[in-house]
Amino acid sequence: MAAADADPLSDSSDEEVEEVDMEALKKLEDQLAANPADYNTHVQYIAALRKSGDLQKVRSARESMNALYPLTPDMWREWTQDEARLVQGEEDVERIQQLYERAVQDYLSIPLWVEYLEFVEEHDADVASCVPEGMACFRTLCENALAAAGLHYSKGSRVWTAYRDFEDAVLPTLEDASEEDKAKQVERVKKLFWRQLRTPLADHADTLEAYEEWASETGEPKALPPDVQSELKKAVKVVDSRLPYEESVTDKPTDAALLSSYLAYISFEESAREPSRVQILYERAIADFPVTHDLWLRYGQFVETQLKAHQQAVRIYARAIRNCPWVSALWVRYLLALERSGASEETHRAVFESALSAGLQASAEDYQELFLTRAAGLRRRLAAAGANAPAGDRDTLRGVFTQAAELLKEFFPDWVDRSFRLERYWAGVELNVNGDVKAAEGVWEGVLKTRGHMVEPWAAFVEMEKGLKNFEECRKLFRRVYGRGLEGNGTEAMCLAWLQFEEEVGTLDDFDKASAKVGPRLVELRTLQQQRDAKAAAAAPQPSPRPTEPARGKPKPPGKAPAAAPPPKRKRGLGFKDAQEDGGRPKKQREEPAPPAQAGVPEESGQAGPAAGADVSMTDADAGHGDAAAGTSGAGEQPEERGQEAGGKKRPVYSDQRTAFLKNLPWEAEEKDVADFFSQFGPVKEVRLPTDKRTGRKKGVGYVEFETDEGLERAIEHNEVEFSGRKLSVEKSDPSSYPGPQQPRGRGRGPPGRGGQGRGPPRGGQGGWENPPRSVVSHRRGGHLQLVGDPTTFVPRNIKGRAGQAAARDETPKTNEQFRNLFRK
Repeated sequence: MAAADADPLSDSSDEEVEEVDMEALKKLEDQLAANPADYNTHVQYIAALRKSGDLQKVRSARESMNALYPLTPDMWREWTQDEARLVQGEEDVERIQQLYERAVQDYLSIPLWVEYLEFVEEHDADVASCVPEGMACFRTLCENALAAAGLHYSKGSRVWTAYRDFEDAVLPTLEDASEEDKAKQVERVKKLFWRQLRTPLADHADTLEAYEEWASETGEPKALPPDVQSELKKAVKVVDSRLPYEESVTDKPTDAALLSSYLAYISFEESAREPSRVQILYERAIADFPVTHDLWLRYGQFVETQLKAHQQAVRIYARAIRNCPWVSALWVRYLLALERSGASEETHRAVFESALSAGLQASAEDYQELFLTRAAGLRRRLAAAGANAPAGDRDTLRGVFTQAAELLKEFFPDWVDRSFRLERYWAGVELNVNGDVKAAEGVWEGVLKTRGHMVEPWAAFVEMEKGLKNFEECRKLFRRVYGRGLEGNGTEAMCLAWLQFEEEVGTLDDFDKASAKVGPRLVELRTLQQQRDAKAAAAAPQPSPRPTEPARGKPKPPGKAPAAAPPPKRKRGLGFKDAQEDGGRPKKQREEPAPPAQAGVPEESGQAGPAAGADVSMTDADAGHGDAAAGTSGAGEQPEERGQEAGGKKRPVYSDQRTAFLKNLPWEAEEKDVADFFSQFGPVKEVRLPTDKRTGRKKGVGYVEFETDEGLERAIEHNEVEFSGRKLSVEKSDPSSYPGPQQPRGRGRGPPGRGGQGRGPPRGGQGGWENPPRSVVSHRRGGHLQLVGDPTTFVPRNIKGRAGQAAARDETPKTNEQFRNLFRK
């Protein structure tokens, strides 16, 4: 190779070094042959070739890598500089201009744009000789550069300066031109200064100083027009308000903190309704984080929803899939953007096939979404074309569904979409688009071959036939399914659906026939369910009974069992029993274990309750017994703290002081993935993803505990941030909303402490009765009646007067025996 072709970066021409380099090159070539998609090997191979000085191989290696991946701005600059050193004619200039045009499309780079402008100004003969056509092309190029990079806060002025310098250099070439042409050129330069001063950039002072110097040289007035002065003041205010954000993203290491700063900056500009500045910020962020797919998704959504620029959205997604080809959500967005922009079917097909061969790191749901997006696009195309639609498009649409079913069955054999979204759509297309009922029925028949044990496909099949008014087909399906053993209560559901179907559309004879088949089957199913429930109850561990309360009053002699009492007779009326004579309790109360001894209520000989002699049974709550009367929390056997379970087993206690609560998490999300994602907002201390205790499946919610308050605040600011294709709800965890240990409710209707069988404290205080309690009667249904006021309310009329007089003389509540004596008089 000629000496001019050698790379100046080669640090040696020693033959021994050349031989070592050739061995390294051979090894890299073998690695690329084995794995052409290895990004790092491509980079090392290009660097090694540059040192070898073989420009042709370097060029070929760069083209091979760029066919797979976008190149970084530094790699593009190396490439263009290497090519620019060898310019010999107009063909080389045109080729390098095309190379620069490709380079500025990948990422935003101010140095790359400036070098592009300088190269064209220096090497393009029409521009150098100030040919009008060449100057017009160069001005168009400069305007494109301003649109792409002119709003860059700290570096955009370099593009403005390059443009101004070109226009200023044209003035000396107009010595022989007319005064009108000279005035027009002066006006161009002046307006460029004014445009730059109106733009919020970091170096307004330098620009204003340069303008005053230029005005002195050309004889123009130094004072700015009033409108320019006003715009300049506004631009300075904008610069001042953005300064903290700029400091957070300028000359910072590429880490999660920088990404968080970019997102905060973007949110600020979005709230200020500055779409052009938002766009330049997205470009700056992507240049630093090219493989952060959430950033690409947000950028594309912004362009589609805010700018309504569908062609621009297509270009963004085309760049995104080159940087993150493994993200299915980007391919889905790309297909939709192509459809909005009116792209051809050939383009759609090529993009869809590229997506399937891109090595997606996707779940079954992601693949299904990709296929459904492609199918929806084809269906809309067929609907728009109507009768003029090519026949091949219908076959293509059917092929998409078939391909989807085969792929999901092969790579995700255990995955089941219980909504059968793909199959429902497929059957609907066959029915409504292709008008083929048999094909629609064939879709569901194919599902029943593999998923016939599930109730959902049977119900969907019946629903479709019912919509078509194929009632006999519905009956055939019901007759096929009612004898099957579907999972869960599916068989029972289909049996009941059959009866409902006949009630709605059938005759009485049809209903009777269905009942004759369904009735015995339902009895059989319910009998089987009862047997299963009985087995499950027998296998379940039985709770140990609570210790019974020792009998009050005079203690029994040890070793003697109490005599068995005859069963009490049931009285008419409210249905309560004589607790004083036979110690009976209401039937439902007798099933409950005896309560522990009352704390805080003195025991009296011969008194069985707070109102001795009354034919009542006092409820647990009003009696004030157990831990409730002793002054505890009133939670019964519930743990005294959230971190303790009923069996005494400790579980972790979380304060959630710096914790974000997440909703809409993907079920397949792992704690490490969530921690890595939220570390962009601040250091993460712990991630918790609750699971269902029975199935072990994640619940779709989570907790992220941060080390600092700032991290939590940043995360909350990014509510609805996209994670794995889903928008997350991010809010501060509020442990105060946790209801705590629940107070057990009894079978009564009143709340704990007010007549129900709860364990709440009595109404007179927790240590004893402040006021005499009301008499409470236990109702047979579990409710309670409170007797308030005169205890003779329920006394018969023939003795009410005497009883009332006695009660007036003696306010002591009567015992049951005393009431009986009153009746005997």
